[in-house]
Amino acid sequence: MPSRVDALKRAKDLVAALEAMEEYQVPQEWFSFHEETKDLISRRGRGREQLAYSVPEELALRERVALYCVENENPGAGNLVAAVLDAFLRSHGYPPPSKPTKS
Repeated sequence: MPSRVDALKRAKDLVAALEAMEEYQVPQEWFSFHEETKDLISRRGRGREQLAYSVPEELALRERVALYCVENENPGAGNLVAAVLDAFLRSHGYPPPSKPTKS
């Protein structure tokens, strides 16, 4: 039976290999926000709704989002969360509902 030390070393080796991969060095190359979403969150006065979900404390999401906002021209935590969730859902086949066409 493999030991925890062996498993930890394999995990660290995997992380190092992933971090060394070129496509993970520039986030814009592997993850980008949809143009419609960028436009929508850049405008003021848009209707907003609250999302309240419990997430694991160990992920320190609140602190990491705040740090990202401080270091990246403060896009706003809500805008960042909206854009990331939208990109994830679109990539998995869940686009926003279609707007009704005006006749």
